[in-house]
Amino acid sequence: KAISPNLIFKTLQKKIYKISKERVFMPKFTCNEIEIYYEIHGEGYPLVLIAGLGCDMSIWDPILDLLKRHFKIIIFDNRGVGRSSSPSQPYTISDMALDTWNLIAKLELHKPHVLGHSMGGVYFTRNGKIRSR
Repeated sequence: KAISPNLIFKTLQKKIYKISKERVFMPKFTCNEIEIYYEIHGEGYPLVLIAGLGCDMSIWDPILDLLKRHFKIIIFDNRGVGRSSSPSQPYTISDMALDTWNLIAKLELHKPHVLGHSMGGVYFTRNGKIRSR
C-alpha cells in the first residue's frame, strides 16, 4: 500500500512538536559584539543556569532533566566557550555578568531564579549591582 504524503507530513509534524517541547534550540543573540548561544527547556518559573568559567552549558546535563520538570530552564554557553563566539580582546567578569543580564532582558524574564556553577555564581552575584530586576 502507498502511504499518503499527508499522513507522512502529519506524523512528522507530531514528532517534531514532541522533540521541540523537550529540547528547544535557540539561535544566538549578539551581546557586546559577542554571539551568545542559549537553549530553553521545560516550562514553569524561569531558572537561569550559569556555567562556571571555561565550562559550556553541558555542565548542567546531569540535572537538566530533573530541573526542566519544574522550571523553564535557560542555559547558555559563556563567551569564548562552546557555541558562543570568542572576543578578540580580553574580557572581564563584569562583561560575563552583563552577558547574563542581557540574555535575561532579551527573554523578558521578570525576576528569574538564577543558579551559578563555580565562577558562574560568583560573577553573577558579585555583579548583581550592575542591574536590579
